[in-house]
Amino acid sequence: MLSEKELLNILDNKEKVNVEFKEAKRGVPKSIYETYYSFANTNGGMIILGVKEIKTGTAVNYEISGVENANSIISDFWNTINSGKVNRNILKDADVYSLTVQGLELVILHIPRALYNQKPIYIGSNPYAGTFKRNFEGDYRCTKESVNSMIRDSFQNAGDNEILEWLNIGDLDKNTIAVYRTRFRNNNEGHIYEELSDKDFLTKMGAYRFDKKRNIEGVTSAGVLMFGKTETFNEIYHNVNLDYRDETNLFGDMRWSDRIIENGLWEKNLYNFITKVYPKLISEFPVPFQMKNSLQRNDETKLHVATREALVNSVIHADFKEESCSILVIKKENFISYSNPGLLRIPIEQIYQGGVSVTRNITLQKLFRFIGFGESAGSGYDKILAPSRAEGFQVPELYENQDMRTTNLKLWIVKKEHGALSGALSGALSGALEKPNHMLNVKEQMVLNVIREFPNLNRKKIFEKTKIPLTSLDRYLDKLIALDLIQKKGSRRTVSYNAKSIDIQ
Repeated sequence: MLSEKELLNILDNKEKVNVEFKEAKRGVPKSIYETYYSFANTNGGMIILGVKEIKTGTAVNYEISGVENANSIISDFWNTINSGKVNRNILKDADVYSLTVQGLELVILHIPRALYNQKPIYIGSNPYAGTFKRNFEGDYRCTKESVNSMIRDSFQNAGDNEILEWLNIGDLDKNTIAVYRTRFRNNNEGHIYEELSDKDFLTKMGAYRFDKKRNIEGVTSAGVLMFGKTETFNEIYHNVNLDYRDETNLFGDMRWSDRIIENGLWEKNLYNFITKVYPKLISEFPVPFQMKNSLQRNDETKLHVATREALVNSVIHADFKEESCSILVIKKENFISYSNPGLLRIPIEQIYQGGVSVTRNITLQKLFRFIGFGESAGSGYDKILAPSRAEGFQVPELYENQDMRTTNLKLWIVKKEHGALSGALSGALSGALEKPNHMLNVKEQMVLNVIREFPNLNRKKIFEKTKIPLTSLDRYLDKLIALDLIQKKGSRRTVSYNAKSIDIQ
């Protein structure tokens, strides 16, 4: 429950992507329900009833106007939510309450992010007509593709165990299977699966499946993704691109120094892609000489493990049924970026806290785990965070692109001292790691990313790239300066902004 002081601070900061003010003097505004669906289907948020918007030219301010009867408004809201107008109520009693501020009553609604198996939250009986999401401009109606994505995600095992009964073992690449089985034997010496036939082995691993109830059998989606021939892979997943780019050591007009993409020289499947990309990602990592025990060398650091885990995460959490689907891995001088189709199934703060995992593709996770790629459920992101916690690396940046329906991760591979990170930034990042809810909001992160990518931008150019209103942009710039993340150069009309002490060429 908010205090009066906290409410006034929120009011001073004005509306954000996760805060909505509404004037509701005598009753519940009709638009409140669209905002409820939007917050629930995106990242949650807060609706504050009893606040009036005041526009003066281009400036927007807010003042407390209050509501006449908070109890009546709360009662009417609950009656509507529970009447069937909304397909599912995700609120608890404690999420809706009244608050007296400056002698006036307000109504506060805390809307959580709906669980993956609760989405979509929508009005009426048709999810395609009544589902909304939140963006910087407010609430907007979801596309058919976005709704389909939510519906797919509502099923725990909807990712990769589908039987493709028209496919058989001959549609998979024998060489990929053979190489995988060799790695399996090396990683699981003496395992009882070693002596099985390919078909029996793939059945045990979930790449081939029998369904006695329906009397069907065939290669699974995971089987095609992991072991498919190029033509089989493209038949089933014609929308999926696998792309690795090395954007280090560039000169002239070079866009990349190395690239792995479908070219006819290798069978297009996830096993080949991952095992080709990983050695390139770690090729310049320093390798210590340590002994695990008296007989075995340890040539891996926490950064090696984090890089491998992040790479595998990009495929085991991907939604391969998205219409525009790319597994994109880009190696930069100071970081590696990973992008996969599909939004997170749980809130980002839960992921940072660790111990929680809702994998989209459980069979793929199993297949990679048996060959030493990927950790058991719940520990994966802990491994990705380990270098920042123990070895002096910057905290990885995990974020969603709601419009593109992608999940993105930036993993830093250069220690803080090499990037001359300031003490203030280090403290800010450490605090973000310990308390994820204190991280930059989406708009602030957007501004920071633009400034990092395009040095020496002035205020007008930042506005053109972000489309954030200038009054809000000024506030975000001031905050980034206060956190020592950016610096301002020049004066009056010559002012420009740069990321402070970070080189991300």
